Amino acid sequence: MDYPKKLLEEVKERSKGMRLEGINSGSGPKHPLLMIVGEAPGRNEIVNNIPFSGDAGKELDKSLKQIGLSRDQVYITSAVRSRPFSVKKVFSK
Repeated sequence: MDYPKKLLEEVKERSKGMRLEGINSGSGPKHPLLMIVGEAPGRNEIVNNIPFSGDAGKELDKSLKQIGLSRDQVYITSAVRSRPFSVKKVFSK
């Protein structure tokens, strides 16, 4: 799914200062046989804009194959469009 440019610009403007990274829209056919909704995009997903593209994606592909499906037949997205991240403080001893 491609979001309108104006909508993406508004989201980026409103999310300034928030601990978010990138926007991932999801992918798949308009009328899928199955829809999979993950929690939030990870590092790999934000970089290449492909849902479930890391290690979890490899497992997902195996599972889809076991039930006779491929990514071409499935719509895959996330409940949260941006990757949340946390700032970890390192304390010296």
